[in-house]
Amino acid sequence: MAIMVEIKGVEITEDSVRIEAVNLDSILLSTDLFAEMEEEPIYFEFDRNSKGCKDYKYLYKVVNSQKRCKGCKSFGEQIEKLVGVITTLSENFVA
Repeated sequence: MAIMVEIKGVEITEDSVRIEAVNLDSILLSTDLFAEMEEEPIYFEFDRNSKGCKDYKYLYKVVNSQKRCKGCKSFGEQIEKLVGVITTLSENFVA
């Protein structure tokens, strides 16, 4: 299942890419639309060493579906451009 999120931060390490986001599903599906909502952070982790690179293949598709990531010179730069994007991410990658 996919979760609608707004990406707030990205951390790239040797072993993984970690994305910090706000869970928009919890806000949009609230029963009281006028209640003051606290942003619920959610973290996604993509293993750079996953078997068959499945994590990176998924992340590559997410990055390349974003107009603002076009024209970047590296995959790392594309990932960093995700900050501020509203998109859906698979719950399979929730840390």
